[in-house]
Amino acid sequence: MKQTEQNTQNAQSLQDRVLILTQLTKDLQQQLQQQVAQLQAYERAVQQQQASQGQPSASDATSGQQFTSAFENAAIGMAVLGTDSRRLRVNRAFCAMFGYSLPELMATGAPEVTHPDDRAEDNLQRSRALAGEIETYQREKRYLHKSGSVVWAALTCSLVRDAQGQPLHFISQLQDITERKLAEQLSHANEERFRALVQLSTDWFWEQDENFRFVQISGELVDMGPLTSDSSIGKLRRELPYVNMDESVWAAHEAQLARREPFRDFEVTRLDSQGQVRHLSISGVPIFDASGRFTGYRGMGRDTTAMRNSNDRVRASELQLREITDAVPALIAYVDADQRCRFHNRAYQEAFGLRSEDILGKSMLELMEPAFYEALRPKVEEVLAGYPVMYERKQRSVNGDVRNYVVNYFPRYGEDADEGKVIGFYSLATDITELKRIDRLKSEFVSTVSHELRTPLTSIRGSLGLISGGIAGQLPDAAMKLIGIAKNNCERLIRLINDILDIEKIESGQMRLDLQPMALIPLLTQAIAANEGYGLANQVSLILQCDEPELQVQVNVEADRLTQVVTNLLSNALKFSPTGSTVEVRVTRAGLGVRVAVRDHGPGIPEEFRTRIFQKFSQADSSDTRLKGGTGLGLSISRALVESMGGSISFSSRLGEGTTFFFELPLWHGTSEAAPLAPRSRILVCETDVDVARLIAIMLDKAGFDSDLAHSAEQATALLAARSYAAMTLDLRLPGQTGGAFLNRLRQNDATRALPVIVISTLASDGQLQLDHKPSAVSDWLTKPIDEAQLESAMQRAMAALHGRKPRILHVEDDVDIQHIVAAIAADFATFEFANNLTEARQRLRDKPFDLVLLDLGLGSESGWDLVELIDSLQPRPALVVFSASEVLPDAGTRPDAMLVKASTSNADLLQTIQRVLKMPATPPAADT
Repeated sequence: MKQTEQNTQNAQSLQDRVLILTQLTKDLQQQLQQQVAQLQAYERAVQQQQASQGQPSASDATSGQQFTSAFENAAIGMAVLGTDSRRLRVNRAFCAMFGYSLPELMATGAPEVTHPDDRAEDNLQRSRALAGEIETYQREKRYLHKSGSVVWAALTCSLVRDAQGQPLHFISQLQDITERKLAEQLSHANEERFRALVQLSTDWFWEQDENFRFVQISGELVDMGPLTSDSSIGKLRRELPYVNMDESVWAAHEAQLARREPFRDFEVTRLDSQGQVRHLSISGVPIFDASGRFTGYRGMGRDTTAMRNSNDRVRASELQLREITDAVPALIAYVDADQRCRFHNRAYQEAFGLRSEDILGKSMLELMEPAFYEALRPKVEEVLAGYPVMYERKQRSVNGDVRNYVVNYFPRYGEDADEGKVIGFYSLATDITELKRIDRLKSEFVSTVSHELRTPLTSIRGSLGLISGGIAGQLPDAAMKLIGIAKNNCERLIRLINDILDIEKIESGQMRLDLQPMALIPLLTQAIAANEGYGLANQVSLILQCDEPELQVQVNVEADRLTQVVTNLLSNALKFSPTGSTVEVRVTRAGLGVRVAVRDHGPGIPEEFRTRIFQKFSQADSSDTRLKGGTGLGLSISRALVESMGGSISFSSRLGEGTTFFFELPLWHGTSEAAPLAPRSRILVCETDVDVARLIAIMLDKAGFDSDLAHSAEQATALLAARSYAAMTLDLRLPGQTGGAFLNRLRQNDATRALPVIVISTLASDGQLQLDHKPSAVSDWLTKPIDEAQLESAMQRAMAALHGRKPRILHVEDDVDIQHIVAAIAADFATFEFANNLTEARQRLRDKPFDLVLLDLGLGSESGWDLVELIDSLQPRPALVVFSASEVLPDAGTRPDAMLVKASTSNADLLQTIQRVLKMPATPPAADT
């Protein structure tokens, strides 16, 4: 609206200027006409006298001199033209008007100054004068300046006759009106522009006279019922059919008009043709003529009903959002990039014991105690750097009691000019004080009950064993059967209690493993032997297979816990295998580690259950509990145990064909096999506690490493800048900065981006949650108190991964046999993971980074192309090799690194293609098929 009003004012100013110039031109033309008439009369008188006396007198000479002086000194351009239109005489003003000198204009072949398009009209008018039709004519015409520019002039041309009435010559006088013409052209252009704006605008424009009565209304008054231009002309504004207008409003408005003041957004209401209330906003400015006399008002109006309704909806939505956030039992706030609070809910206000006006616009430092803010500052800096943050904190309430909160910070990114820039963050703090109390009570209850049950169960199991062994003499077969049932269920109950206790230890961080180098094959053999009885009961056999007949590998594990993992996997496989089938336990090398896979030929795992299979108490169907038994804790415990031993666990499954669970563990080479590592590699130990730092240094020294100590992020940064390190240990609790924030800084620095970092902290589990979105940031996690063997093993794994990590390949393929073949082909140089469908593939790609995706396009009813968008969005993007049954052209915009057809690709071709795409040196392929 402001721009439209400005355009209106500019147009009016220009129009006034044009009117002034036009009037001045008319006045000057009248004066010129009078002067020319006098000159003509004088010239005729001279001619008559000459004709009667024969010779000019002295007075005639004086009069001629006066004529010449008047001609030459005229302020306007003057010219005498012959009846043939030749120039006979021009004055100085004429020459100056067109930029020529007098000789140039009077010479033979002098330039024609009349614009070519205006010459015909000049010739016509002179012909009429010579024919006696007219004596003089006037017109506005164009001339050409010597520079080529156009000069506009008001021309008055008169024919002079002699005493006998014969034509002598023409006298022309020219007034330069170029400025006026340019102003008129500009005014016309502005008028056209203004008219176009009026036609396009939904606003309307109005004008009132000095009595405040409407004299003009333009534009559309859409759906305004009886309010039209015609019905409004001649009326005052208060005489129009407005409704719901208070008299005081009119009085204030009219007082403003009386003071000749501009007004803006004067709100009025009226009914439309449907009887609905419409809201109108009117603005205007006073008009004054050139002399400063008030001539009325001019302005515009617009229908603001839709905008008001929209604003009402926004306010209602904001109120609803406010009510919702106020009802949420959590502290919600939005903080901008300057760390000032811009929004909060009632719970946030109550937690700090402040009024809303004491919170909004205040900085976090102003709202919090300095020490409290300093503890939070590293986390605030981390979220403003673009990283989500989650942590627990304690805060004293206004009542004096201490509350526990889980706090989440989520970065907010700007739009348009601020796109990609963090402009603030959302804070969500959930009070978990009661949850912690309940969880503590639950843990105490579970622990107490479980331990209390163990004692009598031990007696019961022992007694049943003695009875079944014959200590009480020979029992009848029916009694022995009952004893067997009781004994089996007693064992089942003991396993359940042990599982519950294990889960409790895992969740509380109290699970401690005694890791020792162990030969893997004997452990597996013992576990299989221990489960053969269960297999016989289900009429399912067990078989151990090794890809290398003499495979002798050691792993750093706790024997009992690894046996527990294998037993859980075997138990599930035997439980769900059909009668007469075989459960296969296969051992293969996998990168720098070893893989143990347990494969059954059961019904497979339903698609909808696969994403939660490792969760506690998860079972594919509640009927499984009744038909197969079990609690759904085994896989959850197995995953926790495998990860605690430095490995990983996963599965693949096909409905109707079976399931393969597999876990991978790093190989144990012992200190004597540490030759590939650089002798006495130097490790940077970043640890707050001086004594703990020295202890870590002693452990590293025994393992063959030198070390430097840093007790803060600043010291560590200085040491990293001064020298190179093979790896680093990091305590998450650092003075002045969180370990997570410091780790982010390391990963943003080219010099330390690839540095292996092993976290050693009492907050390791919290740190894993904080860095869940950056899974590759940490090489390993160790929890205090530190186990020397775990530290040495973790350091060897981290450095081996740095210097010799095998590429990780995700094979998206629904044919298990092809999965095995491809893995066998490339097993010597790559680590494979498998996905049978797009859902599994997407989950694995989001969970961890891969160097290459080997993609089958035909996945049942799914197309492998649908995975490409996710692959392209990953940072870093894995290479993509399409390995499909048929040759299919890629979709538009899809660019695989290579495309292979299964039937026409040999093992060597596949191996070489993968190595080429990964830019690896070629290795001899396995035997081709």
